[in-house]
Amino acid sequence: SYSNYFDIVKETSIDELPSGRRIVDISYVLQEYEQIVLHQTRCTGGKMSFVKGTGQGLLSRLHFKCTNCDKTGILITDSVGDEIKEINESLVWGSISVGIDQQQCEELLSVLNVPSLSAKTYTRYSLPVKNNWQAHLAEKTRQTGEEEKRIALEKDHVTLYNSH
Repeated sequence: SYSNYFDIVKETSIDELPSGRRIVDISYVLQEYEQIVLHQTRCTGGKMSFVKGTGQGLLSRLHFKCTNCDKTGILITDSVGDEIKEINESLVWGSISVGIDQQQCEELLSVLNVPSLSAKTYTRYSLPVKNNWQAHLAEKTRQTGEEEKRIALEKDHVTLYNSH
């Protein structure tokens, strides 16, 4: 099996591993995991053991606890600002930009075995994204109109019409 290939011995503390796949900021995860592993160099006889995994949408949190001193650590799978908002909002933004809705997004992630957002959470993130898009579109439309007006005036391609 895969674990035999690497000759890995399953620790008895890891009974409930999270299932499925995750989307992670791999550089950040490796840096944070290094800090968790380095705990054993500071704690005599202790090592950080995986306790549980939690998550919200695409963001996952891996919880660890020292077997000796009871210190805990949480490894978060994304490093950007407000992690929950950033990765989940990015998922919604991307879904909307390619023309799929929450159910299609959920189906896509399901095929990849990646947890998705609930319909309620997706909607909560989609409203600000849609409002942002509408504001951006309105501004771009205004800018384009101003540019067209400027060009028309420069080329004297203006027709005045008076209904009186």
